[in-house]
Amino acid sequence: SLTMWNTTDNEVVGRNYPGAPGIMYRKSYVQLMSDGTLNDFDLQIAAAHEKGHGLRSFEHESPWIREQLFSCFDFSRIKLHPKSIEKILVDLKDVPFWKRRIRAKQEVRDLQVYFLQSDELIERMSQLKNYFGMQAGEEFTHEHLEYAREHYGTDYGNFWDRQLYPMFTMITPQTEPAFLKFMNGFPL
Repeated sequence: SLTMWNTTDNEVVGRNYPGAPGIMYRKSYVQLMSDGTLNDFDLQIAAAHEKGHGLRSFEHESPWIREQLFSCFDFSRIKLHPKSIEKILVDLKDVPFWKRRIRAKQEVRDLQVYFLQSDELIERMSQLKNYFGMQAGEEFTHEHLEYAREHYGTDYGNFWDRQLYPMFTMITPQTEPAFLKFMNGFPL
């Protein structure tokens, strides 16, 4: 169990895949990734996200789950939040100009690949249900999706907006029915 109040900089915020050599995120690392702007509530969201990875392992993902999940999104539509691109450029400010463009393109591609991973998509879908305080059996509707698209970033701040924005860009009118079916049929 993780408690996020009164954390020290080296306290573990979340773990992927408990009991396995997964990733451990410490408060200092999560703060670095967010430019140090996360408060304890934000860190609770991060902890829940990482715990979800431990609960829903996709190491041996079934082809059926992959097919169902991938039908929820149009991957050709992925866009990064403008603040994510801005952060990449700021992080590369000390790279010589002639290398910066190539490095920036690679960083954008790497970030896009990260957001396309099954386990990351699932945990972001779970975050949406948590946003509304839903239990696993409660129905997630078109109205919930539209409300979250409009208000999630305002309610939770820039860091979390940047984390969900790419997923929102891949949910199109054509994929939304599959997205809602998956949201309501998969244990999130």
